[in-house]
Amino acid sequence: MSSPAGPQITVQSHVRRRSLGALALAASFPLTLLLAPPARGQDTPESVRQGDQPFTVRVVAKGLEGPWEVTWGPDDKLWVTERTGKRIVQIDPKSGEKTVLATIPEVEAPGGQDGLLGLALDPGLLQGTGHDYVYAAYTYLDPSRAPDATVQDEASPYRHLFTKIVRFTYSPEGNKLDSPTEVIAGLPASNDHNSGRLKVGPDGMLYYTIGDQGNNQLGNWCIPTEAQRLPTEAELTAKDYVAYVGKSLRLAPDGTIPPDNPAIDGVRSHIFTYGHRNMQGIVFGPDGTLYASEQGPKTDDEINILKSGGNYGWPHVAGFADDMAYVYARWAESTPKPCADLTFSDIEIPAAVPFDRETDWKGAGRMTPPLATMFTVPNDWNFQDPACNGMDFICWPTVAASSIDYYPPTGAIPGWGNSLVITTLKRGSIYHIQLAADGQAVTGSFERYFQSENRFRDTALSPDGGTIYVATDPGGLAESLSGGTTTEMQNPGEILAFTYDPDAPANADQPTGTTTQGSAATGGTNQSADPTLPAGKQIPTGQFTPATFTEAQVNDGKRSYNSACSTCHGNTLSNGTMAPHLAGQAFEAKWKTKTVADLYTYSRDHMPPSRPHSLPDETYAAITAYILRVNGAEPGDQPLLTDPDALANQQIVIENKD
Repeated sequence: MSSPAGPQITVQSHVRRRSLGALALAASFPLTLLLAPPARGQDTPESVRQGDQPFTVRVVAKGLEGPWEVTWGPDDKLWVTERTGKRIVQIDPKSGEKTVLATIPEVEAPGGQDGLLGLALDPGLLQGTGHDYVYAAYTYLDPSRAPDATVQDEASPYRHLFTKIVRFTYSPEGNKLDSPTEVIAGLPASNDHNSGRLKVGPDGMLYYTIGDQGNNQLGNWCIPTEAQRLPTEAELTAKDYVAYVGKSLRLAPDGTIPPDNPAIDGVRSHIFTYGHRNMQGIVFGPDGTLYASEQGPKTDDEINILKSGGNYGWPHVAGFADDMAYVYARWAESTPKPCADLTFSDIEIPAAVPFDRETDWKGAGRMTPPLATMFTVPNDWNFQDPACNGMDFICWPTVAASSIDYYPPTGAIPGWGNSLVITTLKRGSIYHIQLAADGQAVTGSFERYFQSENRFRDTALSPDGGTIYVATDPGGLAESLSGGTTTEMQNPGEILAFTYDPDAPANADQPTGTTTQGSAATGGTNQSADPTLPAGKQIPTGQFTPATFTEAQVNDGKRSYNSACSTCHGNTLSNGTMAPHLAGQAFEAKWKTKTVADLYTYSRDHMPPSRPHSLPDETYAAITAYILRVNGAEPGDQPLLTDPDALANQQIVIENKD
């Protein structure tokens, strides 16, 4: 259904808001739909219980530059990709010794979800079959290809950013990867939702996930989501893979289209399944069942079984087609006011933006529903919890599922046989859920383990299932153990080992900054009042001058911000869901006693997280000027300088409130 002209309807573009939103919708939606009981397999956050299996924990390796994929190799070593380090490394799980197997200079990682991503080991590796192959997926620049038409800034690296899959040959004698052979190139890439999980299936085919590119939200809010669009024969002939966004792919090892791939709407392509948002986890069960974890918007992270030709509903449906806490707002179709003139919001849908309920979609009855969601909630759920200090997304029911592993029936952990293990980014935890005997459904509720101030990216299991290895992000935003959020990770860029130990006390599984086993302490956290900021210079009252910058700097800074920063911080500076707000009360609370020098140097030395200080100093100064202007400071005739000492006595002026 389309929103009528007139007053704004206070609903969440990805979920609905408490009170006014629910009341406004209740006036239009049948009561039987609003009150429909949850479908089988759903859960709410309250249903999760703390896991009670005893583990010890130790740090295996430190100093990794964005570990993305960690997998157990046939040499009893951990094989790891470093997203921003551009390296494939081998780690001894006992000693932590690291060996670089390959460095790939072609990798480009301008943002937070691109770079060197998926890694898959051929089943023939070190088995004497001659198939000592290792496959890797990564983003790269290719100016020879037609640029991404959705990226208007010609200087943006995302205009020519693509993804490729490359096969390496492992040399045991030299303990290195060489002879790179391109499997496929020109796959979509973006500043958001690249997904990037790669596996070799039991059928010998390659399986790869590509997200919806983060469209229809944040800095990409005016770009339509095309997870439902399918390729044409002409596009396939031209090797134009633009329609592969929001899909899982099935490729022959040489990159060609397998003849038994599904023909969807009459066209056979690399596409295996479609209708996905951000599928960062895939794993095969022992019978060939392909399980997947997928990140939802505000609710409904999904646990799925991928079936050939299946449609999984996004963006029309999040989780189950139940009309619970989700509507599809089509920002790019706004009228009469164009999308570019609107302000994106996760909470309110302007009257100019049409939206649909999940059951309005004609394909809802044909989509493949998930096994379970993390988590489905009622329409009156409060998505603006003041306890989250402006970072509402941390309190949303989604947990940002980042990988999935299958736990075997013969594993060493009692009661875990035939189950799924899911890592999460928002709450630095592992979630565990049991499968039915046939592996085609889940039983019971989720259990939560290892809660920490980390972002858990991926897991690998030891052969006996007794140890769970976890790769952590080097930075980002996570839930704080004391409430609210933190950007100080307990274990930045590390591999952690959680080992089942029946003699360890239950719940003694919190990661620390040391290798102490069984400690429940939260060592490694910053106990200062504001761990996200440098010490800075506290300015005595009356000993400051106003910030100086020009209108031209503001305009330059806005363009640079929209290109490099808006995906995480939001297009209004106060609606980001992956990084702290840069305007309003949350910004004021952190920066009101700091100087312009503090803001400039912090931005320069920490942003973007993948490549700090990778922009010209003048660009950081312009972005700083734009942030100051949005927060109420007035421009003048003198530019904001790039010398921190010259900015040391300039005050951050904050007038706007959110």
